[in-house]
Amino acid sequence: MKIRYALLLAATMMAFAASAMAGYDDGQAAFERGDFAAARREWEPLAKAGDARALYSLGMLEFKGLDGPRNYVRAADLFQISAGAGNVRA
Repeated sequence: MKIRYALLLAATMMAFAASAMAGYDDGQAAFERGDFAAARREWEPLAKAGDARALYSLGMLEFKGLDGPRNYVRAADLFQISAGAGNVRA
């Protein structure tokens, strides 16, 4: 019974990781085609879940003002959280 539970948990975690990767990649594709609002929609749920890449990417949107006015304070907060989550670029 414990083995089944462990296998189910591992499968669930792998499915979430694959889903998170797809969401980030979808956001990156939107960013590259200049659809910054779509990129934000893809990255925000990932950032709320603690994804360091998504946090950094949202920080860049804020820093550069790509999806609204520049917000250096919000960008700095996102970069700091991203760095705390292990993103060395942040």
